[in-house]
Amino acid sequence: MFSGIIEEKGRIEKILPVAKGYRFVIRGKKALKKTKLGDSIAVNGICLTVVKKSWSTFEVDVMQETIDRTALSQWQQGMDVNLERALVEGQRNGGHHVLGHVDTVGTIVSFIDEGIATRVTLSFDPKWSNYMIEKGSVALDGISLTLTKAEQGLLEVSLIPHTKTQTTLMQKKVGDLVNIEVDMMGKYIEKWMGARR
Repeated sequence: MFSGIIEEKGRIEKILPVAKGYRFVIRGKKALKKTKLGDSIAVNGICLTVVKKSWSTFEVDVMQETIDRTALSQWQQGMDVNLERALVEGQRNGGHHVLGHVDTVGTIVSFIDEGIATRVTLSFDPKWSNYMIEKGSVALDGISLTLTKAEQGLLEVSLIPHTKTQTTLMQKKVGDLVNIEVDMMGKYIEKWMGARR
């Protein structure tokens, strides 16, 4: 479980092909503190398991299922990524409950500056629209954000200066893919209501 509050920007050092997948070597600092083999780290919102680590890097394996369901196909060596370690019991959660299980990918449509903020619009598969509500929560590349607009196949968020500097969203450009995880509460409520019917 994660909070969607990014701890740091890491960097992809190497991408190594393995049988039906890849191994990523990622440089980090805060994300490595007290991290041991088998721990989970959210990398751009994808929950991945640490399989090897040094004092400055950690390694994760990614299977085809993850590649197919995320924006991972656009990852490149030298690219910055959002990093967050799994929550510890009793720790504050300033974001919302994020599982690190990406639901779909979105495509950046526009960036519009509005004073200190930047409004970002993304398009996505409309079948996920029911889980998006204005002023509700969404995780974009692992970042816990509030939806300022939610329409059929279109969402909008507004980034404050802190989010713009501490995460990778502003390093992207129009047409880039972004990992989207909807608020899991909506999915549980839908399943529960379906069972009652």
